[in-house]
Amino acid sequence: STDHETLAHLAFSYAPGIGPVTFHKLISHFGSAQKAYNSHDHEVGACISNSQTRENFMAFRKNFSAHSTLLALFTNNIHYLPYSLLGETNRIGSFPTNPIGLFLHGDASLLTSDAPTLAIVGSRKPTQYGTNVAELFAS
Repeated sequence: STDHETLAHLAFSYAPGIGPVTFHKLISHFGSAQKAYNSHDHEVGACISNSQTRENFMAFRKNFSAHSTLLALFTNNIHYLPYSLLGETNRIGSFPTNPIGLFLHGDASLLTSDAPTLAIVGSRKPTQYGTNVAELFAS
């Protein structure tokens, strides 16, 4: 069973127009991803200043199923990890603006292992060169 905080992180990862900066504003304001995601529409407006993004987010919440999305990910051997829950032992490090979460294909336990590993961080729109290099490393 996946906890509600992880499901809220996953939902924010899919929400249109909600990136790490807005997500971290919401967390600062509400205290948790779950509280932010389940807040009333007028409360969300305090953190999402762009009216179109705010409207898109409110519409998104009505139709998105984090449980169904998580099931589809698991079916394809893809793990979702909220970045904030990786803790101090993660091998990824810190970014100026940490992502909301990470989608991992493969053995997620390697994030906390001492074994040599290679992570391929992808793009939604990779170039052909980028695809070829990633495939080379992955093989």
